[in-house]
Amino acid sequence: FYAENKNPAKALARAKKAYDYIAKTQGTETLSASYQLLNLSEVHQLTGNYTQALDYSKKALLAMNNAIRSGSSLLDSVKTELKKPKAILQKAKAEYALLPAKSKAELSRILGELAEALAIIERRKTVLTDAGDIGLLLSDQAGLLKFMEKITIELYAQSGDVTYLHRLMGLHESGLYNRIRARLDKADTLRFAHVPAAVQAKEKALKTAVAAALAGDRSHPEKMQAYFKAVEAWETFREGLKRDHPRYYHLRYAAIFQSLPDLRQRIPEGTTLVRYFFSDSSLFALVVDAGSERLLPLSATGLEKQLAILSKNAYDLAPTSEALAALYRQLWAPLEKEVRNKKVLIIPDGILYSLSFETLTPKKISSFRDLATNSLLSRHSIAYHYSLFLLREKKTTPSRQASFVAFAPGFTEQVKGPYRTAVSASALPDNSYLSLLPQPFTLDLATKAQRLLGGAAFLNEQSTVGAFRQNAGHQKIIHIGTHAESNNLHPEYSRLIFAKTSADENNSLYLPEIYNCDLSSDLAVLTACESGRPGFEDGEGMVSLAHAFHYAGSESMLTGLWKIDEKASALLMEAFYQNLVAGMSKDEALRQAKLHYLQTAEGRALSPQYWAGLVIMGDTAPVSLDKINVQWRWASVGLMLLLFITGVFMFLRKRVR
Repeated sequence: FYAENKNPAKALARAKKAYDYIAKTQGTETLSASYQLLNLSEVHQLTGNYTQALDYSKKALLAMNNAIRSGSSLLDSVKTELKKPKAILQKAKAEYALLPAKSKAELSRILGELAEALAIIERRKTVLTDAGDIGLLLSDQAGLLKFMEKITIELYAQSGDVTYLHRLMGLHESGLYNRIRARLDKADTLRFAHVPAAVQAKEKALKTAVAAALAGDRSHPEKMQAYFKAVEAWETFREGLKRDHPRYYHLRYAAIFQSLPDLRQRIPEGTTLVRYFFSDSSLFALVVDAGSERLLPLSATGLEKQLAILSKNAYDLAPTSEALAALYRQLWAPLEKEVRNKKVLIIPDGILYSLSFETLTPKKISSFRDLATNSLLSRHSIAYHYSLFLLREKKTTPSRQASFVAFAPGFTEQVKGPYRTAVSASALPDNSYLSLLPQPFTLDLATKAQRLLGGAAFLNEQSTVGAFRQNAGHQKIIHIGTHAESNNLHPEYSRLIFAKTSADENNSLYLPEIYNCDLSSDLAVLTACESGRPGFEDGEGMVSLAHAFHYAGSESMLTGLWKIDEKASALLMEAFYQNLVAGMSKDEALRQAKLHYLQTAEGRALSPQYWAGLVIMGDTAPVSLDKINVQWRWASVGLMLLLFITGVFMFLRKRVR
């Protein structure tokens, strides 16, 4: 604390006093002594005394190794090894700072040491069950991965070797993915679709057995025997998960560091991938297509300021125009020559998740309508993804018999009426439910979409959590038009809200519960407020409702980056569905819907705040809708009208006679 707040003398004095006391009372080669040596190394590191930081980090590692060999219990040895990655990181940082010339050989040596620390984390994470130990491990992992990124970037810059580029992106994706996993691990009651309840119960029991093996009053040899037996059973179980439930295993237990898949094989044909990522305070863009891949450094200076201008002045043309042009120069101009395809797949990072890239303009606009001709929207079909790890191999999407299902509670007074009556005598009615704004445009859209696409629509009081669980899966399109709450501090409390008619009826589907739903579909449409906004930390969009849908089986999602105007959203979605029926890909269908909207909207509604927040995430292939059925449906409507008119004509003719 004192070192970070520019009081190095006091920081060093306190750290030295603590170490001297531990050395005197417990010895210099104990677990406690190693912790204090590591603390001294950190203080010297923060104050710029890298020689002393290196010396103390070496002493800390030596003390840790001795403590592991002479540990009085297996638990002490396990806890000591948990600290080693941090000590290795401190040593590597000091060595890096002291290098007179950062040659490829020296940087590679340091990277090798850091890889050893990562291997320790990988070993230990498989058997940890205590929340505190897991938190410590993940904290150490985050700092380790960031510094490994820094070293790898320098190695790539020196050599141009794409091996370093692939390793760099693997490190970055691993760090993001494991922060997501940590959130899931905290939810003890979390259940997952596609995995039997008995398997999940056995998983929990085996984890508990590993932790319990080191507790109790048994002798040290007995604890060791119980521990190794429990770990062996756990490892055998994990191998079974990997074989029988690979999707679940990958989500929960796959290695922290993963090498990247062959990106060029996984990028859709005719598409350029742009992966933005921050490394410390630096910003980079990885640009990949079928013929090339390049890492480009970008300026991050003033980025937050420009994004704040867009957020605070959404309806004011002058500042918005200036900010969009500035962001174009900063985020797109440096790489636009590398983008040789009309279709672009963007994976944002950090604060960039709040930006709709299609609104960026090469020059300032004089009206919001100019975005139709002077923006990335006019040039590219842009879609988004969460992670390079989640790019799917090119494969045939399974055919789905059902075409469409919609859920739209509407939240009219008619829908709230039964609940209001049921709780009239209650002292604690759900006022948050009763105060939800009606959604007439959303209700109307669901009705029109069903007429166009067929399938089923659960509207008004029929749109319940139970109806959603039972009917949402195995559809080509799942349409959800409802209110949602996005909780950035505690993402597990983010929820979709449905109708309810009784006092004890649950009308919320929380994010963790979505993982236990079967939502297999070509496209899930989440027009709820802020459904795609990342939770907890900027950029962690995988801890969002959209990520939960991805695990539950949705190939792609149409969702909102921010709160979307209901009427504008309904207009856009109506055009979007018509474009899908015409055979357009999802990204192009949304692009054309937005261009049409810009041609027809007027006044304030032209602001990007009304329309630009809707984005496609995931697979962009066309939805294989049955055009023949659609044509027959309209033909049937025409035939009915013809019969009605004929009937009226005959009736009037008969009366005249």
